[in-house]
Amino acid sequence: MLQQGTGGLSIITLQLARAAGLRAIITSSSDEKLQRARALGADDTIDYRTSPEWHDEVLRLTDGRGVDLIELIREMRRLSGIFVGIRVMLEDLILFLSTTKIHPIIDREYSFSEAPLACEYLQSGRHLGKVVIRVAS
Repeated sequence: MLQQGTGGLSIITLQLARAAGLRAIITSSSDEKLQRARALGADDTIDYRTSPEWHDEVLRLTDGRGVDLIELIREMRRLSGIFVGIRVMLEDLILFLSTTKIHPIIDREYSFSEAPLACEYLQSGRHLGKVVIRVAS
């Protein structure tokens, strides 16, 4: 499994992949985030600033095989199809999360009145995991 970036979706997907026994590779432009991703179970990490041809690094790490699963983002040229799933799949996921005791990684929490600050922090790209805005105390 290859995860591009270290945002909320990427990190929970990393946690799920590791709990399911999958090999996980993750990319980021931050050495600190890559170190944290390794602590969360990433088998391999790639700094896409120092390896702009990161896909070649993925092939090297996998002995030319590549990966079976990737979350596609941003500059991808084409994305075909989408599958949300059915209720039983969500129930299976909830059971899996409960069994494995996986909890989302929360980078920072903000009060509702601090929402603009939360958005600013999210846009900065410095976060690893979720940025939360509390609606009520």
